[in-house]
Amino acid sequence: MNTGESPTAARLTNMRKLNKAKNKKLVLFPDKKNKGYWKKRFLRGIVLFLLLYFAVLFAGQYWRLWQLQQSKKALQAEIAQIQAENEAMQQEIERLNTSSYIEVLARKELRMVRQGEILFVLPDE
Repeated sequence: MNTGESPTAARLTNMRKLNKAKNKKLVLFPDKKNKGYWKKRFLRGIVLFLLLYFAVLFAGQYWRLWQLQQSKKALQAEIAQIQAENEAMQQEIERLNTSSYIEVLARKELRMVRQGEILFVLPDE
């Protein structure tokens, strides 16, 4: 309160300030007449929707890519294992083509002996 004003003048000044504050509208939502605001809001909604749509689409494609990469790794491991088995079989075929290996197999598995040799078979305990 100013020293030069009367109490009624100070009261009038305070009432004018209150009336000005009351006359100001608190705008939570702009008027429907403000079409530019709604247009901007609609465009923001569309942009947000598109961003979410493409994010979900990208995430799905990324997940599918990861699954395919895991499947590829598993198939490559299986191919490596089959190639190793194939190499072992090729080596077995090459050994079977030699007469010394055939003789070893005949003696071991079929219990064959050369002419003049005696075969001793011991019982298993």
